[in-house]
This record gives sequence, structure tokens and C-alpha cells, in this order.
Amino acid sequence: MLEDLSHLSLHLSDDALLDLFNQYNGEAQGAPHMVQDYLKAFGYFYKIARRENDFGYEFYALGKMYELGQGVAQDLGKAKGLYTEAIKNYQTYEEDGAPDDKHTQVMQDLEQWL
Repeated sequence: MLEDLSHLSLHLSDDALLDLFNQYNGEAQGAPHMVQDYLKAFGYFYKIARRENDFGYEFYALGKMYELGQGVAQDLGKAKGLYTEAIKNYQTYEEDGAPDDKHTQVMQDLEQWL
């Protein structure tokens, strides 16, 4: 599960966040070495750490990458933890008004994890 990084978010450099992501991602064997996917995964992690997420979409997207093993080693436990955070964020989003198509699809995908 992703740790609460909110107390660090505004004080870490990009290099420190990259190092933190690499520690979170681990050095699991079989981790794919597709640079574009890795950078995409890091981008989602970066936004989460800096609390720049779009109502939980980044939690969902990074969780999907862990579920499928895209850019990171496949890890269903991390995927489930990220999906749980996404669900929490989307519950808040639903209270604020009607979601757009992108978010509606994500919420439907997340229903299997409830």
C-alpha cells in the first residue's frame, strides 16, 4: 500500500521523489525495462506524492500498471492498495457532482475491487 506522503510532498526534489519511487517499486526480478511505461508509472507516483491527483485517477492508473506489470513489477497487493485509495478519492468526487466519461469508466472498473 502507498504510504501517506503528504507531509513530504512539498519538500522533496524531483530526484528525491524518483529515489522514493524506486524504493517503493523495489528491485523485483522480472520488472519490465520499458522506459516509457516506467516513466508513466513514475509520473502517476509523482502526482500522488505532490497531491496533484485528479480525484484518484492517478491511484487507479498506477494500480492498473502494478496489476498488469507495465513499467513496474507485477504486484497485485500494491495494485489493490492503490485501488483502495482511488476508491476513497472517487467517493469524495461523486459527492461533488456528476463525473465525466473518463472518471465514470474508472469507477466502473474499480467496482470489482469493492
